[in-house]
Amino acid sequence: MQKPLTPRIVSCAVIVGVLFASSIGVGVSNSGIVSNSESEANLLATPSVQTVFSPAFALLGFCLGVPIGGAIGYLWDHTGLVGAFGIIVVSLLGGFVGLMAASLFGAVTRVSISDTAMSVEHGASDGVMIGGAVLGTVLGTLCAWWFRPVKGTADLHKVPA
Repeated sequence: MQKPLTPRIVSCAVIVGVLFASSIGVGVSNSGIVSNSESEANLLATPSVQTVFSPAFALLGFCLGVPIGGAIGYLWDHTGLVGAFGIIVVSLLGGFVGLMAASLFGAVTRVSISDTAMSVEHGASDGVMIGGAVLGTVLGTLCAWWFRPVKGTADLHKVPA
């Protein structure tokens, strides 16, 4: 008998689909303008960071993420060795979420001006990215362990009265 779709499988599919859609469909473009005044000492740099959204790439990311998330939810919905592997995969998914959150909330814009050129960089530092990935993995592991299926509750309907 085939196991029906559970809320765990459906929610994992939707969550991973949205994560893939946001990571593939959203991009950042950097640029900068240098204004030169009468003296060379008064250079004015204006950095610009543009967020770009592509609905086609977001749809592609969602379509790629839904089956991957469904597979993660299917693994996580089991007990035993398969369920342990599911917990590991959910923990790694938490690390991915932490990495995305760190890149979003820890992003800064850095401007470098040389004699004839200007460079604009936008993003989080390596320490912030590593910290976000570690914190996301730890929180993902705690959530995966806390919400894991327990073998005893699956067979409650078979207990004789």
